[in-house]
Amino acid sequence: MGRKKGRHPLIEGLEIADAGAEGKAIGRFGEKVVFVPYVVPGDVVDVQVTKKRKNYLEGRVTKIHTKSEKRVTPVCSHFGICGGCKWQNLGYEDQLFYKQKQVKDHLTRIGKIELPEIQPIVGAPATEYYRNKLEFTFAHSRWVTEDEIATNDEIAERRGVGFHIPGRFDKILDVDRCYLQGDPSNAIRLAVKEFAFDNDLSFYNVREQHGLLRNLIIRNTNLGELMALVCFGEDQEDNIALVMEHLKEKFPQVTSLMYVVNTKQNDTIYDLDVQSFAGKDHIVEENENENINGDTGAEDNLEINLLEDVNDPGIHMGYEEPICPGTKSINQQVRAMASSVARMKAINKQTVAMAFTEARRAADAAF
Repeated sequence: MGRKKGRHPLIEGLEIADAGAEGKAIGRFGEKVVFVPYVVPGDVVDVQVTKKRKNYLEGRVTKIHTKSEKRVTPVCSHFGICGGCKWQNLGYEDQLFYKQKQVKDHLTRIGKIELPEIQPIVGAPATEYYRNKLEFTFAHSRWVTEDEIATNDEIAERRGVGFHIPGRFDKILDVDRCYLQGDPSNAIRLAVKEFAFDNDLSFYNVREQHGLLRNLIIRNTNLGELMALVCFGEDQEDNIALVMEHLKEKFPQVTSLMYVVNTKQNDTIYDLDVQSFAGKDHIVEENENENINGDTGAEDNLEINLLEDVNDPGIHMGYEEPICPGTKSINQQVRAMASSVARMKAINKQTVAMAFTEARRAADAAF
């Protein structure tokens, strides 16, 4: 049942029937689909509609009447506010089921493709601490949670470091502990924050484009190597040295300690001069007995692999977008199975852009 509440209706007693994309579950209200975040199939909820479109509605939960048997307790205290890990309240086996169901539905119902019998998804061996790269953002004015507002206490410290609030480029959720990347990821982030508080260092103001501490990137490999890269929003030489020396002393296990000064209006650093402060200027990942060197400029490299099988007269081309620390793991697996590999490697994006520019100039001159 729905009743009006302001401009959009309040839907009462909506049964959540399915799981959709981007962490949104699905219910039906009349002829329309309703997308609702942070609920799971089997929940019965009241939903305040926040967006109306011709064929669907979006809304947020105002009350839970019945909790689904599929619900589990999220491990992270930031669940429901942070923009990541949107299915932590749904058991992992159920996550796999609904993800597979969604792919199958898209191919059969939307794509009109007849499929053979599909094998179930093979689950990941770890559901926590499985990421090899995280990027944290510093903010001079972090997101204030509803719980903080409800206390009516004065908020003494507004600086924070963590992840973006969904849909807000300028608001950062201050993260106490993240379960995506293993130790010492959390310790490094918290150490930089505490050191900044103790030394009254400024956090970046994305609207006004100023502040010292801007981003923190942490990468690790399965060989135990660790890279920490601090992005500074201002070229304060003395304060930069203070931060980097503190990290060097506190975390000797960091094998590659880097920094970069980014005074641009975007967060891209791969066109900047990244400085090696301590240790190596790269880290090494191992993939099926093949070592892969990766540095901070890895994402500037495009690698095209031509894979030729002697049993197949065709040539199969794969486009490789690097991940930390430098290559797509799937393509690495394909390379290991191929009989021969012809490779064009390390094509810098800026070089490609310059080549296109020169080609256009030559064409203009010719005509």
